[in-house]
Amino acid sequence: MILGMQFAYPLLFIILCIIVFLCAIYKWFWYAGPKYSFTLLSEVIKLKNNNISVKSFIYKSVPFIIRLLAITSLIFASSRLQKVDQKTVLPVQGIDIMLVLDVSGSMQAYDDLKDLRTRIDVAKTEAVKFVQKRLNDQIGLVLFAREVLARCPLTLDKKVLSEIISEVQLGMIDYTSTRISLALLTALNRLSISESKSKIIILLTDGQPTPDDIDISQSIDLAKKLGVKIYTIGIGSDNGGYGIDPNFGVAVNIGCSLNKELLEKIAEETGGTFFQASAPKEMAQIYDAIDKLEKNSFESPIYANYFEMCMPFLILALLCLILELLITTFVWFIL
Repeated sequence: MILGMQFAYPLLFIILCIIVFLCAIYKWFWYAGPKYSFTLLSEVIKLKNNNISVKSFIYKSVPFIIRLLAITSLIFASSRLQKVDQKTVLPVQGIDIMLVLDVSGSMQAYDDLKDLRTRIDVAKTEAVKFVQKRLNDQIGLVLFAREVLARCPLTLDKKVLSEIISEVQLGMIDYTSTRISLALLTALNRLSISESKSKIIILLTDGQPTPDDIDISQSIDLAKKLGVKIYTIGIGSDNGGYGIDPNFGVAVNIGCSLNKELLEKIAEETGGTFFQASAPKEMAQIYDAIDKLEKNSFESPIYANYFEMCMPFLILALLCLILELLITTFVWFIL
């Protein structure tokens, strides 16, 4: 492949080029062509010997070049010259992934006084980066707090999903509590219709289930039945996070409500892994770790889009043949 171009039938291209090259050499150097005798031709040649020799060369070469160009165009067309777009990777079967993101009120806290991005902003940024790396995987999104919202079904359109994640804001649903088990059941419902051999959930939360949540054992049992691994990410340090005191406008510690024991249990019983992101920089490392853990175990070919380029060459060949026909019909050549 040269400059993003290739032939579908490279061997045919080589064979035809050799044949045409040999024919062109023979035609130009050894082919004599028909000769005609006309009355007084010898006298005309004596008078215009120099002009005739120049014109004869021109008249001989122009049709030859036009015809050679037409044949060359047909060779390119018949060999199917293609433009290869390697940047466009077509889907192959990968891993189906549901991102389950906590959007409760505590996600507006931050964990590093040197990095004032809120937990939800950090989670969104790293989730988008993760999505854009998983080219062959279907990924969906579930948001949860007191309510649960299946924000995006499983999709291969990473651009649309990245936009949806970037637009997530606290307050899109009631954020007054955290219903982790209900969120997991919603994500599992999405994965239940998946035909992929590998299915995972990435659960990110900074809290613990509220009393009105469904028993977590139901979610774990269903995940086992469906063969879904759950990776859990607890965001926040053991010392708690920071928020802005509405009365004084200063950063205050808001304590820690992260239930690590529960997240460890969910991950362990479903075959996943528990991670804790105590600071924003650790979130990127966790997504990288999950990305490395969940690689496709089968080899798949790399696909690309191929754009056929034969039509321009067919048009060029047709134009050359028409041009040669017009010249040889309406112009008198002295050969």
